[in-house]
Amino acid sequence: MTEHICGRCKRPTGKTWYTIEIYGHNDGPMGTVDSMTQNLSQIMLKMGHQKEYCKQCKEEIENYINCDEVIKEKTYITDGPRK
Repeated sequence: MTEHICGRCKRPTGKTWYTIEIYGHNDGPMGTVDSMTQNLSQIMLKMGHQKEYCKQCKEEIENYINCDEVIKEKTYITDGPRK
């Protein structure tokens, strides 16, 4: 069995791990250069090594993206481990 390590806190994720994928979208029939570049980058990450996260880090990142934690605690997401 492969051991999955959280890309943020460096602890084992257990049997469940999470990934974050951000894709570009646009309104026109053709993609913009920015959206195509972002989507190609995501595809390349899937083929190579995509960062994996534990549930706690995934929830912290999700709260940060949704502005839940930032407003309450002024929390900032870093790649460093939690203390």
